[in-house]
Order: sequence, then structure tokens, then C-alpha cells
Amino acid sequence: MQLTELLFQKVKDLPGEGQLSLKSGYVAVVSKASSLRVALTAPVCPAPDDPKRLADGAGPTRVGVGLVSGEGKSYRLLRELGGSRQLLRFDAATKKFAEVTEDQLEIDSFLRVECGMPPGDAYTGFFVLEINELPSLRGKAAAAASEAYVDQPRVRALKEELEMTKKFEATQDRLFKVAQRLHDLKVLAQNLQDAETDLAAVQDELKRSPWSPEEIKDLTAKASRVKEDLKRRDDALADISKKRQKAAQTLPPPESVWTSGWFYGGLLLGIGIDALAFVLRRPPMAGFALVPFLAPLIVILRWIEGDEADKQAATYAQELKERELKIKKDYEAEQAQLKSAMRTAKVDSPVDLLAMFKDRELVVKRREVALAKLQKLKLEPEVSRLAVEIPLLETEKAKLEDQVHQTGFSR
Repeated sequence: MQLTELLFQKVKDLPGEGQLSLKSGYVAVVSKASSLRVALTAPVCPAPDDPKRLADGAGPTRVGVGLVSGEGKSYRLLRELGGSRQLLRFDAATKKFAEVTEDQLEIDSFLRVECGMPPGDAYTGFFVLEINELPSLRGKAAAAASEAYVDQPRVRALKEELEMTKKFEATQDRLFKVAQRLHDLKVLAQNLQDAETDLAAVQDELKRSPWSPEEIKDLTAKASRVKEDLKRRDDALADISKKRQKAAQTLPPPESVWTSGWFYGGLLLGIGIDALAFVLRRPPMAGFALVPFLAPLIVILRWIEGDEADKQAATYAQELKERELKIKKDYEAEQAQLKSAMRTAKVDSPVDLLAMFKDRELVVKRREVALAKLQKLKLEPEVSRLAVEIPLLETEKAKLEDQVHQTGFSR
């Protein structure tokens, strides 16, 4: 972490207000003001005794430091004693510092994550000692102490107890802030996970109907008229069945020539007349034989007529069969898309499919709401730091709890 400046206003032992630029590297500031080091540490590591060591009683005391983040951006951290801290960021467009946050946990998180701030004890140890701690003044302090007897062990014990109490209170305060910050981040992480889960569930539900609006419209029409289509098919099949039965009843099978008495009787009678004419040697008599021959001729003609009718009936029956197959095939082809949609949607009937299409509109609205909720959560600035900050806070919380437990008492 790099400090770039020190800002102060109405600080004890310092001018009314001022600004010190701090270059990179080691910086030595020569001053008799014992409050200088506290002014440097108070904005970053607030302590309970800061007001006592900084306030001059002339008005509100303010201190601040300039910071450079890991990304090279300039920030200011300001603190008014008795109030809260403010984190400001330099805006290159307006050439001014704009407020980022006043949340103390967010500020502490920013210092750790973005600026790489070390622990508080290590941070305060970076700065020079106060003037009364310089080696040249230690002898004077010892001489002054020898002038009057002071129970040094007792004073030292009281100071140690006071420091331990202050340290414990600071640890307790820090533990509370860390726990609160960790709780808030975990709630945010849980909300983010719940939003992602809700969106995934809605997406899975929409996968049951992977059709375009035009396809859904066509499937809805088919599912709505499924009963009418079935009745139309059954009526057509029933009509074909009636025609087939009627054709079978109106067309008797043709009589066989070989079983007809007229055929044999007429044939034998004609042959007999021809034989008689031959025996009697009377050729004109043979002309009368033509009359009996008409009977077998008529039988043959009737058989030919019946055979032709039978062929026509067979052709008609074949046409009826083909028409029946075509009706069934057309119906199955028309219903194939509907049945496929029912299998995809995992429903048992067209009614259930229509209900699913109706519910799909609600599911689409739910998806829009879930997506908007997830996008809104992702816009939270803390979301990008969840993966880094939560483990750090958990580690720090465990250490602080261990310190509190080792102290042996609670506030």
C-alpha cells in the first residue's frame, strides 16, 4: 500500500489545516508534534484514543491520507473524529474526488483487497517514533523520574492492563465488524446462488417445449381439433365399410357353366337333332338344331357378364381398400407431429399439451423475472469480490475468535 499525502484540519500541535505530499519510498518528517504519527494512522487504523491524541478543542478535527490502489488509481480516505470515514476516488474527467462509500467494512475490505494493507500493528510500525521516545530524551525522562518516587511496577502493570483492555475491545469491535461483513457477503452469495438456481430451473422447464411460436400455434390447432379429426376419420372408414358390405350383398357370384342344366340340355338336344337329321338324311332338319344351341350360348353369355361384374367388384373392393389405407395413413401422418410433441413434453393427452402451452407463457415471464433478478445481483460491486474476500474474512474471523478466546474474558 502506498501513501501519497497527509491531510489534516484542527489537529493538536499542528497548524490549523494542511496537506503534506508523501513521495514513494522512505519519507522523513521532522516535527515536534506528537500527533503527527497518529494523524497518519487514524484514517486507516482507527483507535479509541484517537480523539484524545488529535483533537485540539477548537472545532471538528479531520484527518485523511491519499492512497494508490493496486490498479494505480488515486483515492483519499478521510475521517472526522467522532464521525465515520469516507472513501473518495479521483475522477480524471472532472479532476475531483468523488465519494465511493462510507461503509466501514467496505472500506476495510478495500484496503485489504485493493491496496494490500498489512495488519494494523505492522502498519503503525512503519512510522517514526514520537519525540519523547527518541534516545536523546530518554535520559531526561529518567532524571525527571528520579526526582520523585513512583511505583513503577504498579504503573507498568496498570498500563499493561489498560493496553490489554484496549486491545481486547478493539479486537471485539473488529470481530463484530468482520462477522457482520462476512454475514452480509454470505447472504449476497446465497442470493446469487438462489437466483442462478431459479433461472436454471425455469430454463429446464422451458426445455419441455422447444418449439417456435409458429410451431406452437400449429400444434395448438391440431391438439384442439383432435376429436374432430378422429371423428372424421372414423366416419370415412365407416362409410367405406358400408360400401364394401353393400357391394358384397348386391352382386351374387356368377353361376358356373359346368353346373348349368341349360348348358348341357341345350347342347345335347341340338346334337340329337343334328344326329337325327343325319340318320334320316334330311339336312333341313339340322337347322332346327340351332334353337337348342341357343340355351348353352345364353348360359355362356350370362357367365361372361357375371365374370366381368365380378372383376369390376374386385376392382371396386381394391379401390375401397386403398382409400381406407390412405385415410389411415393421412390421419397418422397428421397426428405424428402431435404425438411427437406429446412425447417431448412428456404428457399423456392433447389436453395436457394444451395446458402446458398455456403455462408456458407464465414460465417465460418467470424466466424474464429470474434473469432480471440475476443480472441486478451481478451489478452489485461486492459480487466481484466474493470469491476473494469471503475466504480472507473467514480466516481473519477465526484468528480474532482465537484471540478473544485466549484473552479469557468478554466485554
